[in-house]
Amino acid sequence: MQEGMSEDIKIALGVLTPEDRALVISRVIDGMDFKQLSQIYGIRDATLRKRYERAKTKLANTLRGMEGRYE
Repeated sequence: MQEGMSEDIKIALGVLTPEDRALVISRVIDGMDFKQLSQIYGIRDATLRKRYERAKTKLANTLRGMEGRYE
């Protein structure tokens, strides 16, 4: 995982499958577009978009669940 990333983000990324985690990191941190990712993964870009959306939702839900830890 990337240095400078908060512990909460690292924990939340840990709930994803390795494939989904790599997809999110490639998209967000590396700034790759779905066409590039499609060529790397050998999967249609529409399929990757849907997978990315599901992973993003799972991350958001995990982070929301962590909010109460600091109160």
